[in-house]
Amino acid sequence: MLRVLCGSAFRRYAGVSYLQGIPLLEVLLRDFLAVSTGLIAFSLLMMIRVFSKKSHDPLSTTGGLAVYFLSFLVYSVSADYSLLYRDYLNDFVLNASLPELLGGSIWVFGIIWFIYTVDSQISSAAGRQRRLTLLTVIYTFSFGPLIVLGVKPYLIFVGLAAALIYASWQYLKALLQLEVARRRFPKFWFILAFNLSGFANFFILADYSYLGFILKNVCILAGVLILMRVWNELPTAEDLNWLVTLDRLIVVEPESSVPLVDFHFRVSSPEPDAGSGVSEDNGALVAGAVGGIDRFMDEILADTDGLGEIVHGKKAIMFHRRERFTCMLIADKSMDETRYRIETFAMNFEKHYREELSSFSGDIGRFTKAESLIRAAFYH
Repeated sequence: MLRVLCGSAFRRYAGVSYLQGIPLLEVLLRDFLAVSTGLIAFSLLMMIRVFSKKSHDPLSTTGGLAVYFLSFLVYSVSADYSLLYRDYLNDFVLNASLPELLGGSIWVFGIIWFIYTVDSQISSAAGRQRRLTLLTVIYTFSFGPLIVLGVKPYLIFVGLAAALIYASWQYLKALLQLEVARRRFPKFWFILAFNLSGFANFFILADYSYLGFILKNVCILAGVLILMRVWNELPTAEDLNWLVTLDRLIVVEPESSVPLVDFHFRVSSPEPDAGSGVSEDNGALVAGAVGGIDRFMDEILADTDGLGEIVHGKKAIMFHRRERFTCMLIADKSMDETRYRIETFAMNFEKHYREELSSFSGDIGRFTKAESLIRAAFYH
């Protein structure tokens, strides 16, 4: 009775070899595809974990990348297993391509999610609506009637690929606004890896066979391995918003602890109006206190380099020393980008006020135009 009910499915599971009569080459290709699918799943999970650690906010661009690659993982595995086990799936579901279709739908969602996170960042900076997301959603839903009319579902990825390329370029532009990323981030390898992993799926459109899927997996694996190589240089969500963490910049004459410049970043607007950033309220008190701590640590530790950084509560004070002055940057967090910016400012300040610094006698009025140097270093 059980044999009658289960039909051919029972014969496959009851000991009749499923691979009997299949050419050896096809068996090897099938096994290689299964192994490569597992490798892709493992490597993508590792990469998703890294992206998630860099940003716990799924609405950030880094979090959007994590969501995108998670959806891409679901699609890649479902597509591979739809081919590997299509005969089994035909026995238990209405259509063997149904898992691939569901996985593709999840990937579409991941693409839209990543586009939304990039579009949100661009829109908030430019003060406009999320146009790219809106166009992508309209395009996606307009494809429903076309699929009913007979258009191949996979053609939806042609338009989505164009939107994804544009969003990726915008994301890369946001990364390269960071001077540290501009110097260190391997943008060529990032673009190559992202495109290799994303567009590898078009291989199966030309050759829907084990070989086509293997070529797809090889390209995906190559792209993921390259991304794994560059992910340490990938800025976090906090790095992209480094400017809003800045609180105050004080330039101190080390011998007298006199504040030459005292600039506040946090006023009524992200970028203060002309002249509103320089303050004389308690700059001398702050400079004297921190300078005293610095000298005290020099004596205790016998370290002539002085303090590099002080972290207290939710604030960090970063130091950059020159021969005739010391820069102290107060921020919410110490970052590579802020350290690079303070170094750039210090170099320009030393070059611009070389004579004033060498002949300093207590007149801080000679440094009132330093705000232009601050703007050049921190706002551009």
